[in-house]
Amino acid sequence: MTNLEDPNAVARQVMAQDDQHSHAEIGAIQHLMMCARLTEAGVRKFQQQIQLYQSRHTLNRMLLEAGDLNLIRINAINIAFRVLNEAENPPVDQPADSQRDHQQRVRDYRRYLKVLLSDFSLSSL
Repeated sequence: MTNLEDPNAVARQVMAQDDQHSHAEIGAIQHLMMCARLTEAGVRKFQQQIQLYQSRHTLNRMLLEAGDLNLIRINAINIAFRVLNEAENPPVDQPADSQRDHQQRVRDYRRYLKVLLSDFSLSSL
């Protein structure tokens, strides 16, 4: 269980969740590519999306291996802002469970962001 008061632990958790999301998106895209008849442009588009998610995973792994806590936190802050930005458009006409999950995810990432930004200053870089 992650200590939700420790910015470094929260940063690692946010990055791990980003990796899980990337892995799930890659799998979904690959499944769609196998099932759908795509034009060359469609194939390129999906391949670019896969590369984006692979790059995000690679960046997370490289930062964790480097161990620079400031860079890890900056990356986690970026991820949290991205998730919240993507969450601005909540699911419409979705079951109540999906809407509750969406609202909980927004609450979680707002809390993560608050912890990540606590006692953080650019002067520490």
